[in-house]
Amino acid sequence: MKKKSSIILVLCLLVSLIAGCGSAPNGKSADGTDAAVQKTETEEVKEEKAGAEKVVTAGVISPWMSMCQFMWPTKDVQQAFTTPMYDQCITISGTGELEPRLFSSWSINDDNTVVTVKIHPEANWHDGTPVTAEDVIWTASVVTNPDWSGERNFYSLAGVDPTTSICLESFDKVGIKAIDDKTVEFTLSSPMNLELFMKSYYRTYIMPSHLLKDIPFEELESAEFWRNPVGNGPFKFDSYIDGERFEYVANEDYYLGAPDFDRLIVKVVSSSAMLSALKSGDVDILLYSNVLSSNDFEMAKEDPNLEVVVCEGFAHDHLLINNKKFTQEQRVALNYIIDKNMIAKGAFGEYAKPALAMFNKEQGHPFYSPAIEDMAYEYDLEKGVQMLKDAGFDFNKTYTVHVQSDQQARVTACTVLQQQFQQAGIKLEVIQADMATISAALNGNECDFALMGSAGTPFDPNNEHFYYWIDGWNQMTDPKYDEAYKNIKTSLTFEEQYQLSEQIQKWQMEESPMIYLYYKMQTFVYNKRISNVDTSPFGLKNWKYEQWKVE
Repeated sequence: MKKKSSIILVLCLLVSLIAGCGSAPNGKSADGTDAAVQKTETEEVKEEKAGAEKVVTAGVISPWMSMCQFMWPTKDVQQAFTTPMYDQCITISGTGELEPRLFSSWSINDDNTVVTVKIHPEANWHDGTPVTAEDVIWTASVVTNPDWSGERNFYSLAGVDPTTSICLESFDKVGIKAIDDKTVEFTLSSPMNLELFMKSYYRTYIMPSHLLKDIPFEELESAEFWRNPVGNGPFKFDSYIDGERFEYVANEDYYLGAPDFDRLIVKVVSSSAMLSALKSGDVDILLYSNVLSSNDFEMAKEDPNLEVVVCEGFAHDHLLINNKKFTQEQRVALNYIIDKNMIAKGAFGEYAKPALAMFNKEQGHPFYSPAIEDMAYEYDLEKGVQMLKDAGFDFNKTYTVHVQSDQQARVTACTVLQQQFQQAGIKLEVIQADMATISAALNGNECDFALMGSAGTPFDPNNEHFYYWIDGWNQMTDPKYDEAYKNIKTSLTFEEQYQLSEQIQKWQMEESPMIYLYYKMQTFVYNKRISNVDTSPFGLKNWKYEQWKVE
């Protein structure tokens, strides 16, 4: 929807009419001033006003997945457009510590079954209406509805299926209620560690019930509201151009402090064009790390106007494997024909290194288990091919690997993977598509392989639970992973959580339901006119716009 063009056209017509009414036949204005001079002065005033406005343009490489911001709130591609308007319930520091946001405080009872949460007392919706417990409860009623097609949360509440987050009977039996306007009480299905429970609300957003509750449920996802949404975050929605950009204006009444700049534009730019956009000033900051290719990042380092950051991160890319199409013996054999070092260097140069498993030892991840180090696979093409033959692998078929078309480094990784499969006598077709298409294909059991990535976390052993759901993206058939992850959620001590996580890591190494390819360094770029940006490994995921300083 390109409404700006029509607005500009109308303004131009109005200016023409006014000029026509106020000018004398000899080119003078009604008061005798030269019309050309008067027009120039007016333009100068407009330019001064425009110049006074502080604008930050943030670059992303993928458009949003849905106009309904709550359909895919945990997907990076969606979150970039959601977070300016809506506050997360909590955030998490780069060292894994809980930080208040929309939820200002929380506590748990003595038997670890009831959590009480306080909503920030000054948190309001952009129309001035306070954010209340009713908003939290109404949001829970939507995302636990069996007919909701977006992502879900509230898995741990009484009356909710712990795997699907669908209410088991009716919503009035779900463990959530309002104590007062700013206090919510959650009753859990079983005792749970408070910190782990609260961390599950990272990337959880709340909907304004007073504006949405009267819309029929079946019409909610496509409601007109999402084309002019009202949020509670540091920026208010202003406009959008479909598939190209969202624009926001600063929320001067934001309860955590008004942003230091007036307008935020989140703009979609292809990864191949992002460096040029940064150098020209068309883009001021990247909202994600690892957007630029290694060559482009090296060129960004040479630009005196750009700040570049490199640090160890938690992110990794991996090869999802359809467990219904490939046996355990075949999946294990694939490890030997994949040269992870070559893939990492081909995709990210010096900014990636081969991965062993989902947790990076060099990051000092608290849940990393040294016990898996003796289970590592070493590249051995001849051995891998023989194992595949022994396991009855079909070398006559052509297999597919899906990858996001806008993730150029991953496309490169797939090309290297394709070459390695070819060396093993396996035909592999690379299918480039957008995230929505790939997600549908994974959920629909249509993929053989997919090269995807995870931002990882410094704190949560359950971060990748969704990969191991029965019939999920890996098309898992063994329920033991899902059960172990559920038990982690209800474990009350770190020691219990660690033991379960260690067991999962051992299973991953033994059975290869997916293959972890490489860990990525975080490479981040922004214009030096912006400062006070949290570039810690996990800070980049929080986007605390109200803290940025802009010249």
